[in-house]
Amino acid sequence: MSKIKLNHSGGNAVSLNPPTDAPASADVALNLPATVGSNGKVLKVDGSSNLGWGGNLPAFAANKNSQQDFTGSEKVEFETEILDSDGCYDHSTNYRFTPTTAGWYFVYLSLTIQGTSSNTLKGAYGSIKKNGSVTICRGWGDPNDSYTENRVNGCCSGIVQLNGSSDYIEGFGYGVVSGGGSARIDADVSNVMGGFLLMGI
Repeated sequence: MSKIKLNHSGGNAVSLNPPTDAPASADVALNLPATVGSNGKVLKVDGSSNLGWGGNLPAFAANKNSQQDFTGSEKVEFETEILDSDGCYDHSTNYRFTPTTAGWYFVYLSLTIQGTSSNTLKGAYGSIKKNGSVTICRGWGDPNDSYTENRVNGCCSGIVQLNGSSDYIEGFGYGVVSGGGSARIDADVSNVMGGFLLMGI
């Protein structure tokens, strides 16, 4: 059984050894990547003997930094980026995450939706949609009819397959009030949406 042994100038060595069991039917060849890889990346295989650098990227997270009023369902404008590893989140125009790597993604959203001192929030939810129409997850609540409890935290999470080119996700808030006016989402770090690529599936 042969191995590759790399000697260090300061003494001792690191060895690459073949597997304990012989390959089942043919020699195993692995092709190394042509680059060093950036910080935080791990070595992965594509199923065709090619090694490359990967990780749970692209990933993003963003929250609200301004109040948003709405009646019914409306896209939430998460305008403050906390993380945007590959520049895939639009925080100024469409407020959507359009990843450039195909695969399955874990996505999450948390919203506190509330009424005002002059109305009553009757029902509310936060949701994540794929391509503007397919609901991935939804967190729903029906609050009590008093202003001190006139709010709902709509939290949801899910996994979704995105094609790495045109597929995108967006966060939506929904609120219905009685007594006039609108529901609102305040500027708060608890109002957040994010997601990241799942490795190994």
